[in-house]
Amino acid sequence: MKSKLTMCALTVALCAGVAFAQAPATKAPKHTKSAAAAAPMHTHVASGTVVSADESKLVLSHKVKGKAQEMSFTLNSDTQKSGDLKAGAKATVHYKTENGQNVATDVKASS
Repeated sequence: MKSKLTMCALTVALCAGVAFAQAPATKAPKHTKSAAAAAPMHTHVASGTVVSADESKLVLSHKVKGKAQEMSFTLNSDTQKSGDLKAGAKATVHYKTENGQNVATDVKASS
C-alpha cells in the first residue's frame, strides 16, 4: 500500500513537472522603421470643382457642412490624370498625405 501511494505521488509530481516545464514565451518583435516604410500608404478621396490647375498643383473647391472649402494637391510624375483639368470642371482626387502635403495619386475630371 505504501509503495502504491509513493508511485501515485511520483506520478503526480512528474505530470506537474512536465506541465510547468514549457518553453518561455517569446516576445513579439518590435516594429522597425523599415517595416513601417514597407506598409502601403492609405489614400483619401476628395471631390469638388477645380478652382485652378497647372503641372504641379491642383486646387479643388468642395463643400463641408454647406460651406465651400478649398484644398490644394501636389501633382507629380506619378499622378495618374484623366479628363481636362480646367477651372470649373468637376473632379475626384485620390491622394495621400506626405510631409504635411496632399499628394494626388489619381485625378479624374469631367466637364
